[in-house]
Amino acid sequence: MDHFVAGGYAGIGQSVNLATVKDTEDIRTRYEDENPDASAHQVGAAISQLESFLQIETGDYVIAPETDTRWLRYGRVKGTCYFASADDGCPYRNRRPVEWESLPLERHRFSEPLQNTLGALKTVFAVGQRDEFLNAASQRPKTTGCSAKPATQEAVATRRSTP
Repeated sequence: MDHFVAGGYAGIGQSVNLATVKDTEDIRTRYEDENPDASAHQVGAAISQLESFLQIETGDYVIAPETDTRWLRYGRVKGTCYFASADDGCPYRNRRPVEWESLPLERHRFSEPLQNTLGALKTVFAVGQRDEFLNAASQRPKTTGCSAKPATQEAVATRRSTP
């Protein structure tokens, strides 16, 4: 999470350069070439996540949990996907520029269904309780005390219906 907030981006793993792919088949071919021992399930799961990351749009919100999972960082996507060099220490090279909010949200402020959604095993997915998240984000308390630790998930996106 430190890399994301300090660098102004959200990222996802995998070595396939998403900034240069043409379509799903191109993602599949590149992933299989780079991961020849991957099972059909692993290939399908990776492609699904990579496609989901590509489908995030400028203006969408991204939510990323802190390691202790009490706090949620969030921000707005500000541009298209790019592939970064590995020299900054962050292993997530497929990135999107994000303007992160300075203060996080506490997970316990959300309903149990939304908390369960945010604990999903997938890295990138749409949040069905969009209105609940947007309401909380617009009314967040002015608290501090969030510990900045690496995120357990790379990024989670939710669409905002209005700018």
